[in-house]
Amino acid sequence: MGALLKYEFRKTWFSKAILLAVTGLIQVFFLISIARRAESHIGTSVLILFLAAVMGTMYIGIESMLLLQRDLNTKQSYMLFMTPNSTYKILGAKVLENALSLFLCGLFFGALALIDGQILLKYLEMDQSVIDYIASFLNGFGLELDLSRQTMGSLLFLALADWLQVVVSAFLAIVVSATFMSGKKLSGLVSFALFIGIRLLVNYLMGLLPALAINAKTYIFQGVLCLVISGLLYVITALIMDKKLSV
Repeated sequence: MGALLKYEFRKTWFSKAILLAVTGLIQVFFLISIARRAESHIGTSVLILFLAAVMGTMYIGIESMLLLQRDLNTKQSYMLFMTPNSTYKILGAKVLENALSLFLCGLFFGALALIDGQILLKYLEMDQSVIDYIASFLNGFGLELDLSRQTMGSLLFLALADWLQVVVSAFLAIVVSATFMSGKKLSGLVSFALFIGIRLLVNYLMGLLPALAINAKTYIFQGVLCLVISGLLYVITALIMDKKLSV
């Protein structure tokens, strides 16, 4: 498993390095804007940092999907499934690599947001009365402002767990398309339709759960549930691969 995991990381390190470099440049732009008190540039840099965090995290998952599709549809990559490794290990390495990458990406951008948030609040010289006013304004619309580390951390955990669930759902759709519809027309369209169907089914099942309070514990519970569903989807995908791709 260790060798397979290193192999998967080796295939994705370049894109992660580019994301890190781009984020570093944007962060320098943000700090320079703060030092020069250029408010318009500060807003622009914050927006770009936010987009880099969201789009970068999304791309990590999308890249894993593309790599799996390539591994299943090119002869050179298909040789991976002829190595003395079970399909459970091969797929497990892909899922684990993506999970670790998402976790590290979330940890990185979460820490960066915490640091930049403190810098921004100091620049704006916002005191507690201003924060309380914003909170009361949001409460008027039925929203709750909770900037505690526990709540923000649990929200980040839920977002990453949910995105991992999306990735594993796509893995299942790609594997079904590559095994049952290999070489057939519209296999890509069928794969996409299957992915949408899986997502709708998962969202429907999640919707059957009783309504819970909006707090950190709920976010953690929902995140754990997403991980459990991801595990079930992984088992189903591995079973299909084992039956159709084992040699």
